[in-house]
Amino acid sequence: MLRGGGIIHNFFKRKEKQNYDAANIIGVQSPANLQYFSELGLDKKYNLEVLYNWTTLAGYHTPNGKYRNQFGLNNKVVFFYGGNIGVSQDMDNIIHLAKAMRNEPSAYFLLVGEGSEILRLQGVIAAQRLKNVSIHPAVDQQEYMAMLSEFDVGLISLDRNLKT
Repeated sequence: MLRGGGIIHNFFKRKEKQNYDAANIIGVQSPANLQYFSELGLDKKYNLEVLYNWTTLAGYHTPNGKYRNQFGLNNKVVFFYGGNIGVSQDMDNIIHLAKAMRNEPSAYFLLVGEGSEILRLQGVIAAQRLKNVSIHPAVDQQEYMAMLSEFDVGLISLDRNLKT
């Protein structure tokens, strides 16, 4: 598991610097991230730009019940995560929550996306015999928005050690 530890932290810091040094422009996700880089003086060394991450809701038609039927989740409270399933997301947070709620028959965790942690997480889910969580491949933006509007609880998970 990639938590804590000076050796692992230093490895990722070196790789992060290597990526920054190779980039022409570094895209950050918010003005707060831009401020963080500036406070570290990195705005003097690197070309930084805020890349806003949003979409419009106009024009989306969301058929009620389509995904609940497709995934067999009628009469469930669906905890939905959609996006990258990688180390930075610390998806173990969600798996721990699913494990803690394994005896709650109405709770179900649906993870949709791609990433480096999928095979490992599928192994954890199988080893712990979790029947209340599944991982499905990424979908396009329109389908994602339809799923998001249909399910009950949206989940966000990031590794607590991330700064930007």
